Amino acid sequence: MHSAPSVSYPVGPTRGLAIIFLTLCAASQCAIVLWCYQSHSVGWRQVVGLAAWLAATWLGWRSWQRLPRGRIHWSGQSWSWEVPASDVAGRVLVAVDAQSALLLRWQSPDGTDAQEATGAGSGRADLWLWLARSSSPADWLALRRAVYSPAAVTP
Repeated sequence: MHSAPSVSYPVGPTRGLAIIFLTLCAASQCAIVLWCYQSHSVGWRQVVGLAAWLAATWLGWRSWQRLPRGRIHWSGQSWSWEVPASDVAGRVLVAVDAQSALLLRWQSPDGTDAQEATGAGSGRADLWLWLARSSSPADWLALRRAVYSPAAVTP
């Protein structure tokens, strides 16, 4: 049995994620505006709703800024997470496969903190990676083959 060929794929914020985030922000803002309009007055409930919307939008923006950036690399035998300062071996698990996008869970088998490599260290060895076909269309099919290829886990 042959393994999938090696591939290196960029990871980072994508236009698709930006569209989802902005759509959710706009829809929730419209809901609050309609609620205020139908209430005929703005009371403490509407103020709390607006404050909750502002907090959620701010948290979403902060999360967007902290999305991992780097490259995920399949050597033909094993996975690695590559950022300018380091290279961490591990494995990937598919959480969501939307055909043109993948949400992967990166796990480092030796407990190395992959998030330390991104500068967002949280003391965990798991990292959630969103990959989109639009980031590198020429390598997308090779990446999908590699993701579903059995990999050796390096200790």
